[in-house]
Amino acid sequence: MKNKYKKDPNRSTCANINCQSKVHLVNYENGKPIYRTVCQNCHYANIGYKHYRYKQGVIPIKKDFCQNFMYGIIHGIPESKQRECPTQHDKTKINMAGETGVLPSECLDLDHIDGDHSNNIPKNLQGLCKNDHVYKTKLMGDHRTRGPNAFVRDSKVEKEDLRIHVPEAIEHNFWEN
Repeated sequence: MKNKYKKDPNRSTCANINCQSKVHLVNYENGKPIYRTVCQNCHYANIGYKHYRYKQGVIPIKKDFCQNFMYGIIHGIPESKQRECPTQHDKTKINMAGETGVLPSECLDLDHIDGDHSNNIPKNLQGLCKNDHVYKTKLMGDHRTRGPNAFVRDSKVEKEDLRIHVPEAIEHNFWEN
C-alpha cells in the first residue's frame, strides 16, 4: 500500500531528556502534519496508558504543576501582561520534590516559549495549566504557527491599531489680523 503523505525530513525528536525517538504524529490538517512534543511511547507513559513506561534513562520534562502557579511567571509574554494562575490547585497534594499545587497530567500542557512547535529543547518548554496555555497562545499569536493557518514565524509582524482615532482640536487664528 502506498503512503498518502511523504515522510517529513524535518520531524524533530522527543523533548524528553535522553529520548532520541521521533515525535508522535497526531494527524494531518490540510495536508500539514501535526506533531506532539514527545514521542508516542513517552506520551502514553505520561498518561499511564496500558503497559507503557519511560525507556531506561529517559527523564520526562513535563512537571506535575503549573509553572505560573509555582513561580508566578509565564515565559514568553511581556511583564505588563502577566497574571496570576486562575486554576484551582490542590494544595494538599505534594509531589516527590516536596512541591504543593499538584495537578493531574490531563490538566497540564507543554508550551513552546518561542511559539515554534518544532523547537523541542527543554529550555524552550514550560508546563502550564490549560487556562494559562490558552491565555499565552492567544496573547502571543502562537495559534497562527500551526495547522492550516501556519506562517513563517520570522515574518510575523506586530499588530497595528487600525481603529479610527478622534482628531484633536487645533486652534487657528483665522479671524485675527
